[in-house]
Amino acid sequence: AEYMGLNVTSHQCLYANNSNNTNLTGVAFNQRLNKIYVISATDHQILSSDIGGRKVGKKFPNLKAINNEGRDSSGYLADPCDITIMSNDNLLIADYGDNCIKQFNQSGGFVRMISRPGLAPQCLAIDTNGNLLVPIWIDQSDSSMYKSASSSPLYTEATQGLAMISRCGLGEQRVLAKCFQWIGGIAINNNKIVCTDVLLNKLFILEQ
Repeated sequence: AEYMGLNVTSHQCLYANNSNNTNLTGVAFNQRLNKIYVISATDHQILSSDIGGRKVGKKFPNLKAINNEGRDSSGYLADPCDITIMSNDNLLIADYGDNCIKQFNQSGGFVRMISRPGLAPQCLAIDTNGNLLVPIWIDQSDSSMYKSASSSPLYTEATQGLAMISRCGLGEQRVLAKCFQWIGGIAINNNKIVCTDVLLNKLFILEQ
């Protein structure tokens, strides 16, 4: 079959659910382990399966189930938006609802939290050198910038930048560009960084 000019040899529906919209968003593929990880935004969890479609592992924890209990939120997910795979097969998850990035191991165990001033973790990526790329707010003093894209007006000035944090979020932070209003996705190809801007409806290509 052919789809959008591509030769599609096979396709599968891994998470069909006719009675409940699970709102699948971010996805990542671990080639070494032959696993797919998918974000289910509706129930605030990460699902995993092997490439053949068999669901494996367990669902990652749900933050909203404990919000009213006053417990530590570090090992739970509030509003996961994107996911990427580290070189050690751990998962980095952009949790916009908890304003941080969370690392989990393959068993679903919480490893650590990455939280920086101005972090806007609606998407993320890791380059070949192990640097973490993530959006940040340019002016933290303007509370209007913290509104979601669906409720905010179209800004006339840039409100977000793209930050690079070395050692997968453990090292120094460097701002690469400050030309965005709302970064929707980040991809890396060799020394080029590609970002989409949801509000500007543009594609940016940056040289590292």
